[in-house]
Amino acid sequence: MLTILTSPPVLAIVAAQIGTDWLYYLTITVLPDFMHETMLFPPSTVNLLTGLPFLSIIPAIYAAGTLADFLRRRRIMSTTAVRKVADFVSKIIPGLLLIAMGYLRPGQEALFIVLYLLSCIFLAASYVAWVTNPLDLAPAYAGLIASVCEIGAMWLAIVVPIIVEQITVDKSREQWLLVLYITGGLQLGTFLIYLAFGSSKLQSWARPEGRRKVSVGHPQEGNGAHSGEVAPTEAKVEVRASPWRPRSPSYMSDSEVGLLLYRPLTLGQPRPKSTPCGAVKRGSESGLDDISDEDRTSAYGSLEVTI
Repeated sequence: MLTILTSPPVLAIVAAQIGTDWLYYLTITVLPDFMHETMLFPPSTVNLLTGLPFLSIIPAIYAAGTLADFLRRRRIMSTTAVRKVADFVSKIIPGLLLIAMGYLRPGQEALFIVLYLLSCIFLAASYVAWVTNPLDLAPAYAGLIASVCEIGAMWLAIVVPIIVEQITVDKSREQWLLVLYITGGLQLGTFLIYLAFGSSKLQSWARPEGRRKVSVGHPQEGNGAHSGEVAPTEAKVEVRASPWRPRSPSYMSDSEVGLLLYRPLTLGQPRPKSTPCGAVKRGSESGLDDISDEDRTSAYGSLEVTI
């Protein structure tokens, strides 16, 4: 657990989520006040514009995922490069658009709406950046990494409105510009952290490698043993395993954010009766009968048992 919490790529994801969440909560909770108080939008227009982030992000996620899959499938960009470029798009571009919105005056409502919509669309690129990154680092621990990131950034939903309220005491344009510049600076800082330490490489602590000793049963003979009774025999088992890695983007689509089923290698389970004593039937004991030999070797490597 401590290895995961101190892993630089994991901490880079935490930093990336802090930047994105700050931008997201600013957009949906605070920016409507700017529309009403500085841009002088009527309440009905503000209410309609408040739903734009949710309406625009949904199709934008699928568009970003499709583009990311295309770049990876054609080997135009590596997975790490795709993640970092997507993080740039989801942070720097919306941050610049927000600062530009701060200089608009009443009467420029159409331009404000266009910039606001674009910032929400570009924000969706985060779903093919740090959001899916835990699956790259450690498929078996993706849920744990995502939980750590959520804990590291969930406080922003409370803190962002409080900080903005303390800065915009007089509700002046200068105070709002300060908020927007702080937001832009935070986006730049968190992006640079993710750029420096972010990675899509499978981490060493996520590799189930090592040597194990297991008991392999042999039918007992004589000595009054009951028929079918099994006597344990020490066997030296050497496992050289390369954990699951998608060999093509079709195994995991960035446009579908979800859980990846990862079944670890298990040893010492009861053998089927049809399996000869001392033999190891590849795949049957590890739950991999439903995939090809080539993919099984790619997923778990080789298994050698010496009796």
